[in-house]
Amino acid sequence: MDPQESIRIIRAGLDEGVNFLDNCWDYNGGESEIRMGNALRDGYRQKAFLMSKIDGAPKAAAASQINESLRRLQTDGSICCNFTK
Repeated sequence: MDPQESIRIIRAGLDEGVNFLDNCWDYNGGESEIRMGNALRDGYRQKAFLMSKIDGAPKAAAASQINESLRRLQTDGSICCNFTK
């Protein structure tokens, strides 16, 4: 899917009342979080509760995955993070 179309779809959902966005640090090689981060610019971040998943173990790997997600999503530490195996 075209990156601009992804942004359009995410923003349309937020405009229509969707407020929970779930992602994962390795979906589509990280591209999913990058596109979501771009979609959340221009005030859209305030409309969404973000969740991302990690599978990092040990602790250093988990911290790295969380930091990478935050960077790609272009947000601070205010996301819900789910550990999966």
